[in-house]
Amino acid sequence: MLYIRWSTVKTMDFKSVFLEVNMYIIHTESINTKKTKITFDNGVECICYRSEIRKFDLEQDTEISEDAYEEFMNDYVGKRAKKKAMDLLIRSDKTEKELRDKLKRECFPEFLIEETIAFLHSYHYINEDNHLETYIRYHGKGKSRTLLKQELKKKGFDSEKIGYYLDEYHDDQEELRYLIRKKVSNLSEMTPKEKEKLFMQLYRKGFSPSDIRREIEFLQP
Repeated sequence: MLYIRWSTVKTMDFKSVFLEVNMYIIHTESINTKKTKITFDNGVECICYRSEIRKFDLEQDTEISEDAYEEFMNDYVGKRAKKKAMDLLIRSDKTEKELRDKLKRECFPEFLIEETIAFLHSYHYINEDNHLETYIRYHGKGKSRTLLKQELKKKGFDSEKIGYYLDEYHDDQEELRYLIRKKVSNLSEMTPKEKEKLFMQLYRKGFSPSDIRREIEFLQP
């Protein structure tokens, strides 16, 4: 429901029309003793604290002025979104997608998520190139290019950049050799059945059959 009040001011030959738009809270849901989820009639949902409910009178079926709505969103919810994103980045590098997903799960409105991401970019707090290189270097050990590519796409990295950094910092043959040596101390002592089992384990990790066979033969005394 949208409440609109018109007032017309006439002075001599000048006429202006002022439009005041107020919001209504159509639903509230208690999350815990401190937090409540509220829904406005414009479809926006967010989490607020008890102190904010008292300050802005954020009860179900109540009206909030446009000025109060903007103050609440910008000075309270918006600041929380930025702080949450900064806290996440302090703990570990995050992609833009990971930050967006996390903020959505925390029920921050979409327009505030956009503002937060723009804020982070403006201060270069999101550096996906460094994050991508670091992830491949430190989390790519014993993983195939195929598996790493899947992980990186899921994190939201650009496909073209993934390909470039994998070419620069990842070697399937080297990782495959590392994995075989880690799993088996002496290939010559393995039975055909054990070799087949090893082959399937490596294949499920995304390594190509031809690469697996070649490395097994190469490492076999």
